[in-house]
Amino acid sequence: MLPAYNKISINCKVFIYMNVEMISASVETGLVEERVAMIKLEKGFAAKFPFELKDDFRLNFPSAQWNPKQKQWEVGPRTGKRLEQWVNVVKSNYSESVEEYESRLLSENELNKLLDKLKTLNKEIDAKTRLLKEVPESRREIEQALCLLEGRKQALANLHEEMNIQAESVKSEMNRIKEQLAPVVDIDQMKECAKKMGYSMGLHGQHHKDAFNDARAHIKEAQNRLRSAGLKLEAIDRLVDANKNRPDRDHPKYISEKMWFQLSECNAS
Repeated sequence: MLPAYNKISINCKVFIYMNVEMISASVETGLVEERVAMIKLEKGFAAKFPFELKDDFRLNFPSAQWNPKQKQWEVGPRTGKRLEQWVNVVKSNYSESVEEYESRLLSENELNKLLDKLKTLNKEIDAKTRLLKEVPESRREIEQALCLLEGRKQALANLHEEMNIQAESVKSEMNRIKEQLAPVVDIDQMKECAKKMGYSMGLHGQHHKDAFNDARAHIKEAQNRLRSAGLKLEAIDRLVDANKNRPDRDHPKYISEKMWFQLSECNAS
């Protein structure tokens, strides 16, 4: 059974809809033109109507052909009378006004927007639900970690104290080495020379080349003094052998603090 719609009167130029396209039409005082139409063709007839009438139309006209370009259903010349009867019946039962049609479209759009919002909300709820399920497990893991730390609290304190003692001992030993080497090599001065070398590495120009070579020359002098005493220092040997064009390999930043105190014997020349 086709749905019934009320007809309304209007005296102006209005827009009416055929299928999903909007077309303009002028109407005089009277009934608003419906969205159902029968069109005479050179070889037959065509019908245009809302999509929701498609099943009923196909049931009555199974041999009708769809014209995608004109967006209309087409039948042969012998079917014209029956098509006219079908169109008249449809028009009498399906006279939806422009205002009613626009209102229905608006309601559908609002419904689609609401459904989209509900989908988004459901996703957020699912995500938060998963997080809530993970909270108890995370809390248990944290509590276990706290209990473990509490049980090892004294052991951690003892370890921390031992590390501090060892650090102080290493620092003291390094200071002793610096003091004993001071008459031959000033470690702090050598570190400043290393910084100058590092700054000039990778930079072009004679100025940077001269700065690099001057700094390395000071370190080379310190190396000679150490070797005359039968000693060598890891950091100084590395800096003397450094290549200005290989900062990726020989940059002073790769020399650790430990290397400044790695002292060993060498044959005095």
